[in-house]
Amino acid sequence: MSKIDFREKARKHFELAQKHYENNDFDAFPAACLELRMAIECLAYQLLQSYEDEVDAETLERWQPGKLIDELKEIDDHVDHDVSLSVGIEETYGQPAKEMRHVGTDRRMSASWAKKSYAALGNFVHERTMAQIRLGEEAKSDRVIARFREINQEIERVLSSNLWALNMRMNIHI
Repeated sequence: MSKIDFREKARKHFELAQKHYENNDFDAFPAACLELRMAIECLAYQLLQSYEDEVDAETLERWQPGKLIDELKEIDDHVDHDVSLSVGIEETYGQPAKEMRHVGTDRRMSASWAKKSYAALGNFVHERTMAQIRLGEEAKSDRVIARFREINQEIERVLSSNLWALNMRMNIHI
């Protein structure tokens, strides 16, 4: 089956979030948050695709990024850690190469970060409750903007990877 380019979809959602946010328009802020949520979903789906042959059909239907990454951790406990790839030529068979060339790093979001950030962004797309309004809590407070920026920076870090969805393991079937 052909792969879906979730990375490009994530990039488009990220770019739309930037446009909405940069307008400095209160009405556009929930749209910016929704776009970042969708970017997080796409990044999780992209990772899922690299493990597609190893997960059950139910996992393929899962849409919550944090839960999805937790499922993948059952297969690979390092699935939510950054992965660097270096290559080199062995001078002697079985001996590590003396010179290694760094190919790149697959930057990944952690499951706990995905859960917290996804939930935080979800809070920002809803109307304030009566209690929040009565307490004077603004939908676009400095705290909310700071959290949005933190999430935005992490998504940008992940999208800046020159490698992605790297899944290299030795599987032995008996």
